[in-house]
Amino acid sequence: MRLFQQVKDAGIPLTSEQTAFIQAVAALQPGQAAGLEAKAGTGKTYTMLRAMGRLPRGSRMLLLAFNKKVEKELSKKAPVGVDVRTFHGFCQSRLKKRMSDQEVVFNKTYKLLKERVKNRRARWPISQTISLAKNLGVGVMLPDEIEIWKELLTEYDIRLPKSVSSDYVIGYARKLLAELSADPVQVDFDDMLYYVARDGLGDMVPYDYVLVDEAQDTNPIQLAVLDHLMSNGHTALVFVGDPKQAIYGWRGAGVQAFQEMADRYGANTYSLTTTWRCPRSVVELAQQIVPEIQPREDAPEGEVQRIHPEDFQDLGPTLGNRDVVLCRNNAPLLSMALRFVAAGHPCKILGKDITGRVMKTIQYAYKGGGVASDAPLVRMAHKATQDLEDRPFALAAALEEVACATVVYNYVMEQEYDIRSHTDLVLAVEKVCKDLFSEDEKKDCLTFTTIHRAKGLEWEHVWWLDPKNVPSKSAKKAGGWHLGQEYNLAYVAITRAKEALTLVSSVDKPLEHLTGG
Repeated sequence: MRLFQQVKDAGIPLTSEQTAFIQAVAALQPGQAAGLEAKAGTGKTYTMLRAMGRLPRGSRMLLLAFNKKVEKELSKKAPVGVDVRTFHGFCQSRLKKRMSDQEVVFNKTYKLLKERVKNRRARWPISQTISLAKNLGVGVMLPDEIEIWKELLTEYDIRLPKSVSSDYVIGYARKLLAELSADPVQVDFDDMLYYVARDGLGDMVPYDYVLVDEAQDTNPIQLAVLDHLMSNGHTALVFVGDPKQAIYGWRGAGVQAFQEMADRYGANTYSLTTTWRCPRSVVELAQQIVPEIQPREDAPEGEVQRIHPEDFQDLGPTLGNRDVVLCRNNAPLLSMALRFVAAGHPCKILGKDITGRVMKTIQYAYKGGGVASDAPLVRMAHKATQDLEDRPFALAAALEEVACATVVYNYVMEQEYDIRSHTDLVLAVEKVCKDLFSEDEKKDCLTFTTIHRAKGLEWEHVWWLDPKNVPSKSAKKAGGWHLGQEYNLAYVAITRAKEALTLVSSVDKPLEHLTGG
């Protein structure tokens, strides 16, 4: 039986922590659960796969991955016969079993909004609210009550135009959620989980084992699906993750998701604390946020240093695909990347979706025709500040979009583009974005990416741009889980480094704020 694609890994000695977890998984009885709390770079996936190799031959196993990319990677490494799916992929397969005429329609919600909601400015916040309600399980795990909807809008700071009231959004969101979730045929991305969480798994032979990767990122509707998988009393649960890498609160995954799963299923939890990735100096910095993480015995010293942003630009010729530039926000990344491009140094920014947002902002700002200055973008930022002054996260997101568009606009106007009209500007911006934004991690050049997108990745040298932006101003104001996730972001940024970490900052002590100093 093939246990791993990389057979040589099976010869790697196990630590006492890894051994304890593997033995616990092998001893699981039907209906029991075990969790692995694995710090960054501690061999979480390797340990989980070794544990799976100890389970009885012929067992029916379901491995739930965080996204399609991870699913593809785990499919290559998992034991033969393991059903590797994302949560969405698994739920879609169940829906197909009982809905032969099912049609996946990704713009299902917005199509209905266009038919029902006359106020165009209200459509996007209503759509966001409906999506979040599905992910939080409103009507399934949470009661469909006005107070729940009000809390949802406030807690997740849904961006509302000044002319649109929260009552208007909630009224339509409640009505349309009921109508959308009653559609027996058309299914959108959020429906895949929502329908299964609400209606169950149907006629399905239960799995002997269900394994959940990145358990810290599960949201309530995923837990509801997991409840169905565990409800037969026969299935054993294994879940792995790092609570300190929980950074997806915007989709309903709170910072306590890992512990909530452990409590929900009465799991015994185990730990991996020895990182095989990071050198000692990087671990020492990470310990300011997560004291439990430890370097391996033979870890090199590595290097943590600081450099001024202006000096960093001069290093362009020496940087390549072994390096990454990380930042909390897209606008500073974009600005620095375009400086490198202007100086003749090839680079890429992970995140093709940013192109659409930049294009949309430019098209809207300059629809009046004049393209000679950035005044239209300045006006957009001013209007956003007025409209969203009482919604800090929505305001930050709006200003970030304008800032990204402004960076690209200024770059285009400084280059040898013949910009005379709205069309000229849009085409030039589109070309810059198309050349710069990529999802190809193998492209042989320097990578720029936000910390969120860097999760799960690693580089020899990490250059952390503007660490002072973590925690964000919005999170400081909101506190609670918002602030907790910002500390997690800092931990993720630091622990991407395999050899060296450089703080690209003009602030002498940029990380004191992470420990309350």
